[in-house]
Amino acid sequence: MFSLIWLALAAPASALTPPDGWTATDPRRALRDVSDPLRGELIEIALPGSSGDVQRLSLTLTEQQRAPRQVTPGADGLYDVVLQDGRVGRAMWDAPTERWMILLAAPVNTADLDPNALLVMALTPGGAWGSGQGGEDASWGASSSASASSWVDEQELVAWGQDEAMQGTWQTSMLIGGEPTQLRFFFDADGAVRLERTVRKNVAQSSGQWSTRQGQLRMTLPGGEGMQAYQVTGETLTLRFEQIRLTLYRQQG
Repeated sequence: MFSLIWLALAAPASALTPPDGWTATDPRRALRDVSDPLRGELIEIALPGSSGDVQRLSLTLTEQQRAPRQVTPGADGLYDVVLQDGRVGRAMWDAPTERWMILLAAPVNTADLDPNALLVMALTPGGAWGSGQGGEDASWGASSSASASSWVDEQELVAWGQDEAMQGTWQTSMLIGGEPTQLRFFFDADGAVRLERTVRKNVAQSSGQWSTRQGQLRMTLPGGEGMQAYQVTGETLTLRFEQIRLTLYRQQG
């Protein structure tokens, strides 16, 4: 796979190369089945000067009526995509030609597609898609052994949000680095999180974003360790912060 990705990134600029059995509806789009785009859609998005910025990609997809619910980093420098309309996909940035190649399909139609191979070959001018015999389902990039898990995990289809049970103010006091420290977390319903840290009457504040999904917490607050498991039990919240397992207590008012 690494050699295939290198081949795609080393290729010169070119229009999208449709797989065998796919139909190019314009130079930047190809469909596996023109009567049903949900079976598979390959699109090319040129974004010169963007340096592969994912936010630029998301904005462009939204302008094209393909609004993403989330775009998350995956393996080999690829990105997993979930659209607002329920489709899932895989995206690859080609730095030499400054363009994205995106493969989209309904979850029910992903089991027999190899997304990584399709993206690499679509980025390769004159790429060989096999013999071309036997129709679209015999094309290179269609795989009877592939599974939906080669796209996104089932958990990825669940949207990130803000757990209502976690919203509010939580506090704990403990020794950190030998200093008596009070930590107060403010988890707001709009996804903002603030931390108020008090050490010997000296107060410091920091802020970031938070979201939850199926028992996982994603927090951009410095020291929040990215994505982690958390648990709310009654009036207590447990999570990791600065490599310490914290038990926080809900504050009223």
